[in-house]
Amino acid sequence: NDNLSSLESEHHVTGILVLAINRSLEQELERAKEESHQLQRRILDSLFTFVGILSPDGVLIDANRAPLEAAGVSLEDVMGKRFWDCIWWNYSPSIQQQLRNAVIRAGAGETVRYDVPVRTVGDTRITIDFMITPLLGKEGEVTHLVASANDISERKSRETELILSEKRFRRVFDSTADGLVMINEYGEVMLANASMANMFGYTMS
Repeated sequence: NDNLSSLESEHHVTGILVLAINRSLEQELERAKEESHQLQRRILDSLFTFVGILSPDGVLIDANRAPLEAAGVSLEDVMGKRFWDCIWWNYSPSIQQQLRNAVIRAGAGETVRYDVPVRTVGDTRITIDFMITPLLGKEGEVTHLVASANDISERKSRETELILSEKRFRRVFDSTADGLVMINEYGEVMLANASMANMFGYTMS
């Protein structure tokens, strides 16, 4: 009986400890984080620039609205795929291989940039100024790849038109029977046709 009384005495309740945790700050931080994420998404989606986030081995993690709308696809259609297998690139094995090589170089820490045609709505093509850049972590390791591009189709079209125009001018310039010469402000001959060269006994070389 003495042992029983001693045991009861040891387990006698003398009070209640109440522990209250204030979750308000934690909830505020979570809300601020979500608002920041939504703001970043709105900013990205408002850009005309094409932006994609890839894993270091080239899997598409995220993309803004511009490239998705250009190709007529949703994020769910391309997210989780190897970037070169996505609709923009998979019309051409050589274009895909070019992108694979760019991903490998970017994964090794190099920024890669080149002009390339990509597929858009209706199986059409636009030319983009494409760049893929490594994103580095605290220890200098590549954590993500950032793919970005601008539509330069109009510029390329103008360049092509200019080249064709110059070729047409040159054909007319060279084929005319009259001697034609262009001289700069220093009196140096910039351009002359064969007729002019023949008149003075010169060669075109």
